[in-house]
Amino acid sequence: MLLSIDIGNSAIKLGIFDGSQRIYFKRIGSIKEIQSTIVDYEIRNIGISSVVPRLNSEISAILEKKFLSEPYFISHKSKTNLEILYESPDTLGVDRICGCEGAYNIYRNEIPDQGKKSSDVILAIDLGTATTINVIQQETKFVGGLIAPGIQLMSKSLMESTAQLPAVEINFDDIPIIGKSTISSIKSGLFYSVVGLIEHIHMHFSEEANVFTFLTGGNAPLFHNKLSFENRYIEDLVLKGVNSIYQLNHN
Repeated sequence: MLLSIDIGNSAIKLGIFDGSQRIYFKRIGSIKEIQSTIVDYEIRNIGISSVVPRLNSEISAILEKKFLSEPYFISHKSKTNLEILYESPDTLGVDRICGCEGAYNIYRNEIPDQGKKSSDVILAIDLGTATTINVIQQETKFVGGLIAPGIQLMSKSLMESTAQLPAVEINFDDIPIIGKSTISSIKSGLFYSVVGLIEHIHMHFSEEANVFTFLTGGNAPLFHNKLSFENRYIEDLVLKGVNSIYQLNHN
């Protein structure tokens, strides 16, 4: 069994895979929680996507002690199913690589062949601390994407950079386009900044191609049902990519 780990800026996700099937999932707040987690599984292999390098040596020590197995940290040099056309691959976040790998595998294995075209575009959108939109064309070509602040960062920036705007609770049950109070105006601004970005990118590609959109990340449930086009929320998209990339590099 493979322990797949996604170390993000705000949370850590754990998944256990038996082949391509995920049999365990948990979100934890710190790497120390791993020591008291996953007690009922025999872990032989460990794959990690980490965007917090300062934690890597600490988590390696914990995992090697607990499972007697050295973890494999995915990098831009790891073998994937994608052709990475990014101009600076050494600066490309491994979570973006893994998210795209996960999206590619779902597209390849779960979308009927009769629904596919060579012009198809896959969007792997991660709505977390940052909002990243990653673009795959012609099934396997990762061509790049967009990086923007996540909604919590935008909210914090407004509060810290202005004298009178307050912090707001991030929930978007019913957001009007035009806010009629300061709080509702801030919420509307935050919400439609993200929705507008995603809708615009989707529209850009959908004029000439079928677009398959996958959402992941802590904020994804807030937007999953708020977009005007069909999309799939996959809570473990990065973990699926970690599992796939680990297998490609160890077989």
